[in-house]
Amino acid sequence: MCIRDSIAVGDMVRVARESQALLKKAGLGATLVNLLSVKPLDIRTISRAVSETRCFITLENGYISGGAGQAVVSALPPELRQRLLFNAGFPDEFIPHGSVQELFSRYGLSAGALAERIISQVKVSSLHEKRHTIRRVSG
Repeated sequence: MCIRDSIAVGDMVRVARESQALLKKAGLGATLVNLLSVKPLDIRTISRAVSETRCFITLENGYISGGAGQAVVSALPPELRQRLLFNAGFPDEFIPHGSVQELFSRYGLSAGALAERIISQVKVSSLHEKRHTIRRVSG
C-alpha cells in the first residue's frame, strides 16, 4: 500500500527519488508524480494518484507561495486537499546566495531532511488517526 505521494517539478524529481529510496528503507511506500507541466495542470492524473494514498507532499525548487505546490493543492477536490502533509520549497523571504546543496540543507529540501520530515509527520498522523478511531469506537 502506498502511503505517500510526492508531486515534484523540475530538478526536484531527483531529490524526490532519493527521498523515495530513503522512505522505502524505513518501510514506507512512496509514489512519485513528475509534474511535467504546471500550466496546463494535469489535475486528473494528480487527483488519481493522491486518491490512492493516505498523504502527499509537493516539492519544488522555488518559492512555496504562488508556486506549483499551491497550484496543485488549490486544483484538488477538497476531500483530497486534506491529505497534504506539506508543500516543500523555499519560504517567502530573501534567499541568500549559496550552492544548491547548501540551500537545500539550510531549508530542509535535501532528500534526507524531506524523508525525516515525512516519517515524523506520518507517525504523528497515524497516532492521531488511532486516537480518533478509538474515540469513535468507544464513544
